[in-house]
Amino acid sequence: MLKAKHVKTYEGLTNSLRYIQRLLYIRNKTGIIRPFYLNRLQVLYYRLKQEAMKAGKKARFLVLKFRRGGITTFEQGLSFHLAATVHNQELVTLAHDKESTEKIFRISQLFYRKLPEEIQPERFTEHKQELNFPLLNSLFYIGTAGNKSFGRGQTIQRAHGSEVARWRGSNQDINDLIIGLTEAASHGEVVLETTPKGVGGWFHQTWEEAKKGGNDWTPIFLPWFLDPLNMIPLLPNEEIIANESEQAFMVMVKRDWKMDIYAEQIKWRRDKQHGLKGLFPQEYPEDDVTAFLVTGINFFDVTKARDLVKRCKRPIEVRDGGHTVIWKRPEAGHRYVAGGDVGEGLPHSDYSGTGILDAVTCEQVACIHGRWKPEVYANKSVKLCEEYNRALFGIEANNHGHSALNTAKNTLHYTRLYYHSDYDQDGKVKSKLGYQTTAKTRPILLDDLSTALDDGHMIINDTGFLSECLTFQDNGSGKYEAMEGYHDDRIFMWGIAWQLRKQRFGAEPRVSMVRAQHTVTSGLTTNRLQVLLSRAFVTTAPHYQPRTSCSLSLPLRTFD
Repeated sequence: MLKAKHVKTYEGLTNSLRYIQRLLYIRNKTGIIRPFYLNRLQVLYYRLKQEAMKAGKKARFLVLKFRRGGITTFEQGLSFHLAATVHNQELVTLAHDKESTEKIFRISQLFYRKLPEEIQPERFTEHKQELNFPLLNSLFYIGTAGNKSFGRGQTIQRAHGSEVARWRGSNQDINDLIIGLTEAASHGEVVLETTPKGVGGWFHQTWEEAKKGGNDWTPIFLPWFLDPLNMIPLLPNEEIIANESEQAFMVMVKRDWKMDIYAEQIKWRRDKQHGLKGLFPQEYPEDDVTAFLVTGINFFDVTKARDLVKRCKRPIEVRDGGHTVIWKRPEAGHRYVAGGDVGEGLPHSDYSGTGILDAVTCEQVACIHGRWKPEVYANKSVKLCEEYNRALFGIEANNHGHSALNTAKNTLHYTRLYYHSDYDQDGKVKSKLGYQTTAKTRPILLDDLSTALDDGHMIINDTGFLSECLTFQDNGSGKYEAMEGYHDDRIFMWGIAWQLRKQRFGAEPRVSMVRAQHTVTSGLTTNRLQVLLSRAFVTTAPHYQPRTSCSLSLPLRTFD
């Protein structure tokens, strides 16, 4: 058995990836026990975490993944490595139900049983839910999430939550449990991974905030097509013709991930869609918006919003720490309109945002979004409006909007501000500074915005806007608003921009909004298939050599 004094001197034990691949064994999908060679997805995932921490971010990770990608097993390997080689470690894994807890514990039991005897630390007991190594004074506990006070008063070096979107309890109960874990691991790492479940849950709310930089979590999204084993070989002379939806998917992957999608992957995708039907986006997500299934009565067409996600452009420039996003630069001779929704600017208040729309093409070209005091928001917005040919700027004249309007008009002296026209009791036209959202104008704004999406009149690039469309629902009394814990500032900033365009330039665009269609027949040569299969494994194990030499060259994608 391993003596404590030997731990630091054994060559190779300190490097987690080398330890996992040289010493640990797993049971693969076919039931065969084999060495734990890291696959391409696991290496990419590890690299994303390392780069986030090198950038100064806390070791707090939200991982949105597809089913059976190997992330849970990899996280178990990382925790087991610490427990079995380092003194004074306390590590925790929490699963969503008892059955999953037992399955995950069997993974770590196999790690332990297959370790070479000379480096196998002595166990204190054969406890069903923990690996306790007394000579190291280390404990690896694997249990079921449920007790919201778990972790309080403890010190944990590493916490791993599995299938967090399926943890039982109210959002507040789950939040209390997570707070306990993060406080216990205040100087360690916390990883919460899951396949998506639906909008409204703790994980979805926290994920959306993390994408905006609204909390300390780093969101990492891992779609199914990153795993080259997710494919079905073609039959002799079989040809795959991509339909319109598949073409949009292929274009999205090429645009966002710099990857090609091949016929074998489309065939696999069709097979999974046929079997899972409406659950496919949840079990094998392709983007982090449509992955979360929607329940309730939505104002916007959910199917349309999901389809538009795959057609959004990627930004050509991101400024101000991610708060300013540019999809298309200003063009000479084009006129622009901007809609603004203003929040209070406090840490947990609503966001402020300004969306700039090309009045000629009806395309979303730029936006700013964040939490600032109204005066700061006005400065940032006016600067962006100036850049876009002095865009006509309509700020919602409600609550904190009055302060932003005052700054824009009287301090910054921006003259291209929108004035709302209405009739008084005598039938005379009255003009008021800013866009007035009232019981009369609010339904018109929402109906017009919904029609613009349904009819394709507005070209959508803001995926955050589409995310809000999926959580904008009937509150039970007939009024549509953001679900509890969500926001609707993007809906109203783009809705105001659309109203300005409608009032000044007409309801429909002046140019054709028909997007170019591409008929794509995709296929893999035998050579290409072998290369993809070889890339399923990236390893430093000296006894393992992939059939084809290759390097990991995927673009890294996190959300700032």
